[in-house]
Amino acid sequence: MGSLIARTQARLFAQVSLHESLHDFPGSAAVLKAQDALFAMNPNLVGEYAVLRSRWHEGPEEYAVVAAEAYLSQATGLRSRSEAESYMRTQNGGMTLAMIIFGLLQAQKPDQAPGWNGYGPWLAAQLQSGAIKGSVSSH
Repeated sequence: MGSLIARTQARLFAQVSLHESLHDFPGSAAVLKAQDALFAMNPNLVGEYAVLRSRWHEGPEEYAVVAAEAYLSQATGLRSRSEAESYMRTQNGGMTLAMIIFGLLQAQKPDQAPGWNGYGPWLAAQLQSGAIKGSVSSH
């Protein structure tokens, strides 16, 4: 029983460490600028973000951080895909944009592509291209 508790605690520590290490990722300023433009066109996201700020005391970068954390925690075996999806549905009252970003990461696996130049530039390009705008309107 003790080793199960220790493994569970170690896994939780790794997940939290991964999450916190992703804040202020390279290129996050461009992502936040593009995300603001997306928010301006989507009242549902504005409402969800208002709750994220007021109730959970999180900033706008949290969507990108949670999506990357879920993706990387699945890739490294810290979570199953089901656990990653459940995490995003329940974290901070549910994070629609994080779930959409996670879906794109899963579908594209951009970190495995030749010429990968980082999460920030990839995510900013996704937001600017309208790939995420279309996904948001269908949720």
